[in-house]
Amino acid sequence: MCELATLSINRAIMHQIFQKENQRSHSTVRESDEVITLSSEVSDIINNRLVNSLGKSSKAFHLDIQDMREESFYGYCTKIEPNDEESFVNASKQIAHKLSKSQTKARIPGGYVIVLDCTHTVKNLPCTIVIKAEPHEAIRQNKSGEKAILEVLNDVILSPSQKLFKIGVLFERLTPMFKNELGDIVLPPNDTHGCMIFDDNFKRATKPAEYFYSDFLGFSVGRNSLIQTKNFFDFTYDFIKQNVTNYKSKEDAIIALKSYLKSNNDPLLNVSKYADDFLPVEVKSAYKGEALQHLPSAFIKETSLIQKDLETKKINFPNKVTISLPEAKYGESVKVITPDDINIDEVMSGNCTYIRIQGKPYESSREV
Repeated sequence: MCELATLSINRAIMHQIFQKENQRSHSTVRESDEVITLSSEVSDIINNRLVNSLGKSSKAFHLDIQDMREESFYGYCTKIEPNDEESFVNASKQIAHKLSKSQTKARIPGGYVIVLDCTHTVKNLPCTIVIKAEPHEAIRQNKSGEKAILEVLNDVILSPSQKLFKIGVLFERLTPMFKNELGDIVLPPNDTHGCMIFDDNFKRATKPAEYFYSDFLGFSVGRNSLIQTKNFFDFTYDFIKQNVTNYKSKEDAIIALKSYLKSNNDPLLNVSKYADDFLPVEVKSAYKGEALQHLPSAFIKETSLIQKDLETKKINFPNKVTISLPEAKYGESVKVITPDDINIDEVMSGNCTYIRIQGKPYESSREV
């Protein structure tokens, strides 16, 4: 674990990154050579803002290091020497260019790359934080140093918008003393280091921007149960909606999916077993073939990110018509019926309201 509150920011540097132009394969960077040693006051301000803004479990994820090459984010960070300014500047430039090469789509905004060289004050271990900031406006050219970084962070962190920054963290977790005790034993990077992302653009209906956590940072979500459970739910729900043709079968499969995820009987989610137990026979084979290309075969079930999805019944119809209610009330207070289900006596009693909606349920954008 890496607690932001226990970090001391030793120095910082900020480079500008530009939005990709049509004729280029990726975005470009304006480098800076200005290393900023932050005052304790400014360091505390930045630290407090990061802690307050990023202490959201739904947007903070512990991942695994996947890309361990010298020219990776991990490789660049591990080259930073504590008392060597040149190594910090060079590593930060390489990190900025690594991000620019990952931004291959014109829709990805430009902004600033802020690299913070930090120390975990309790364990005296290094930590590198990179912030991709996408402020509303470019900082004024007459500002530099602390003022420039504070202006960018003020704009993105204190803004009411929730789509303005992403953060990658690489921290060392083993003390030098412990490493010395191991002698010549070389441990894998995921044993000696930990990594995290904070994605303020992460919502229930999205996932962290892959260009940032995968292409740029070289991190993997493979062992993150929160994200894998969400990916399973999203993939399976969409598969049911697109491949189960009969409305009643589709409805039953969605109810079974939610019940399976809410059940505490088995903490291990096995994709093939789920398909065998809960999907209609005619789609089981196709589901397994597709699902196992996108999901691990088994992982720990953790439903925190989809809790609202599991508790809410939301049915979208064509023409932007939506019915939303607590899942527990569906079938009791609200029910989708066919013409054959209409009870004339019930209609005449005045106890129910019948609403005519053009189109069929589950025939538009994603609904839960």
